[in-house]
Amino acid sequence: MKKILLLLMFIPCIVYGQGTDTIPSMDESLEKIKQLPIAYQRIFIDVMNNVEIKEGCMTYILPSGETVSSSLGDTSSSDTFWERIYEANKITEICNVPFGSSYEKTKAILEEKYGDFEYLFSKKDDIIYKHKKYAGVDFDSMHFLFQSDGTRSYFNAAIFCIDCKSKSEAVKMKKMLHDKLSKKYVGLTNLDDGDEYLSLGGLPPVPSERDMGFGLHIDIRDYGHDGKVLGSPYGVRLIYGPYDYVKEEF
Repeated sequence: MKKILLLLMFIPCIVYGQGTDTIPSMDESLEKIKQLPIAYQRIFIDVMNNVEIKEGCMTYILPSGETVSSSLGDTSSSDTFWERIYEANKITEICNVPFGSSYEKTKAILEEKYGDFEYLFSKKDDIIYKHKKYAGVDFDSMHFLFQSDGTRSYFNAAIFCIDCKSKSEAVKMKKMLHDKLSKKYVGLTNLDDGDEYLSLGGLPPVPSERDMGFGLHIDIRDYGHDGKVLGSPYGVRLIYGPYDYVKEEF
């Protein structure tokens, strides 16, 4: 995260002509921005498109309504500005369960919140609930997934699904989730194009090796023949992760 902040914190000074000879040129700055995961690029673009500059101060209002500000040309202030934006977009928990929690801790919190899970279908790396409400949305299924290093387990992904009777209903539900999450995360990206439906946003709770760097995505899934037989041929999925807590190396 520090590397990303170092790349970003001087950029406002350059864009608004407050820099000095010791600050890299605009071309150099743009090249540094391109080195960032796409998720961070999207956040930077959104911030710079909506920031207010007045009397040597840069101000930005987060989707939550919180205002963050930075004095132009002040490295420490700029560092704090971008760090706050980073923290506001970092995904840390869902359903009151912090990502990275053990299987036992996750299970205990979920059982306190939702009661018994679906024992028939759940297993050690997948706790499943059916027909539960979260954040005002009715989900047909909720999956809480884990990875293990052989000694400890880590809550590293969650998949919330809404079953839909038609493609048009799925598109409507997907838009509803996109609009809700747009009120939480900066630069939530909608990549809907033709028959492909995808939204990307947020930042992972742990450093990611994935190229795009997003923490969550929303998509539409065609369940095919099985879905048609069951009466729900399409599904909308809100997917957090998977996040890599287990680091394996030689």
